Amino acid sequence: MLQAHYRNVLDLSNDALLASEKGYKKIIEALNLLENFKDYSEITSNFDVKKWVDDCYQAMNDDFNTPILIANIFEAVKFINKINVGSEKISEKDYKILSNTISSFIFDVMGLEKINISSNVNNKLDDVMDIILELRNDARKNKDYSLSDKIRDMLKNKGISINDSDKNSSFTIN
Repeated sequence: MLQAHYRNVLDLSNDALLASEKGYKKIIEALNLLENFKDYSEITSNFDVKKWVDDCYQAMNDDFNTPILIANIFEAVKFINKINVGSEKISEKDYKILSNTISSFIFDVMGLEKINISSNVNNKLDDVMDIILELRNDARKNKDYSLSDKIRDMLKNKGISINDSDKNSSFTIN
């Protein structure tokens, strides 16, 4: 609902809801990366944090324009992901400003909540996937490629990609 200005028509189609969920997950993943970040640059940042903060406040001062605020948040998400892979740097001072500001806008202004899936659920999913991958690898060893392909395709339809190597297989959730 925050992706449309409050005076505009709201698109509640299934595609729009799925896109919103995907965007929410990207934001939360970036926040998790930011919370665990510890490698600061001795020099200045590659990202103008003060301008970003001003842009966020400007969006709020423009008749509570949450679509522009969300666009600014995604700009920060891109930067956070670049920091994570090492292609960008951030100073400790800018890190603190970015971290506090993005959390404030996401949780306090927009009212989003951080939902964590318990590690117990993740462990059970990993255990189930290990069983499925073992069954699939057995099918591949027995040259039952139709069953192996069927398992891979069914998982892909559910958003789980199989990554095969010579010795074993792994999975990623899309």
